[in-house]
Amino acid sequence: MQNTIPQRYATPEELADHDARIECTKRWDQEKVAAELVAMAAKDVRRANCPQCWQRPGRPCWPYGDHLARWQHAECRSLITGTDLASAVDGLEVVAPYVVIRTGAR
Repeated sequence: MQNTIPQRYATPEELADHDARIECTKRWDQEKVAAELVAMAAKDVRRANCPQCWQRPGRPCWPYGDHLARWQHAECRSLITGTDLASAVDGLEVVAPYVVIRTGAR
């Protein structure tokens, strides 16, 4: 006599919920990686002065980040790549020199 275990198949609702959780996890991982890349690039950005507020090199413009103008200035001086700048601008709703790219405490 064989010991059989009845198989249970997932319902469409369970599959949709599972897919939604997987997609949310992927999105969270991508956002986490992007935030880490921006934080790493911020060190190079701070090697330039800020043309917006004239903060000197080595210091952030604000406790939580730096002006976009500083990021653009650093990219022009080849301190960061265009990819670094693009990842910093990715989540912005407004793109203007005075916008602060958040890299520190939120």
